[in-house]
Amino acid sequence: IAHAFCQAGRDELAFTTCVGCTGPFTVAVGKVYCYRIFEIIFMMWWLLLLCVAACTAETCTKPTIVPSYYTTSDAVIASETVFIVEISLTCENGAQNVALYADVNGKQFPVTRGQDVGRYQVSWSMEHKNARSGTYEVKFFDEESYSILRKAQRNNEDVSTISPLFTVAVDHRGAWNGPWVSTEVLAAAIGTLVYYLAFTTKGNIQA
Repeated sequence: IAHAFCQAGRDELAFTTCVGCTGPFTVAVGKVYCYRIFEIIFMMWWLLLLCVAACTAETCTKPTIVPSYYTTSDAVIASETVFIVEISLTCENGAQNVALYADVNGKQFPVTRGQDVGRYQVSWSMEHKNARSGTYEVKFFDEESYSILRKAQRNNEDVSTISPLFTVAVDHRGAWNGPWVSTEVLAAAIGTLVYYLAFTTKGNIQA
């Protein structure tokens, strides 16, 4: 009968004794035994995490989307230009718990789920001077394709070949920065003109 003893927190070696051998046969296996236990626990923990991820995220096949978006149009009342994209997602396989990630010009942003099934939203902001007018391509990735994207970015590989789950085009017409001449300057100019006209008219009457 073999007995193995592991004393946690100590450096003593445990021994396995083989009874029935021709002579005393002892092998120091205490530390090896402990390391094996820790390795098994670690592997079980990762398997549990993988199972949880697989259960919480579904794969969407042949997605159909109904997008809508908003961008800041008035830079006078806003400190930054805000982009908000909302989508209604329907999958051919009926998946309702799809994890999505958004990519805009190489930058990734978290995609939040709405209260209604299949509703998602992503938003980001930038300074007015950097928010050029034009079309912004928002790429949406699922769990698998996003992992491939992140790996390619870490390895400085070409990411243009990685296909997103779907793409939404956002048309930003730019933010209005107000009139070329401020209202204060315009009011002062009108006041000066009125005073000049009044002064000139008075001079002509007196003459």
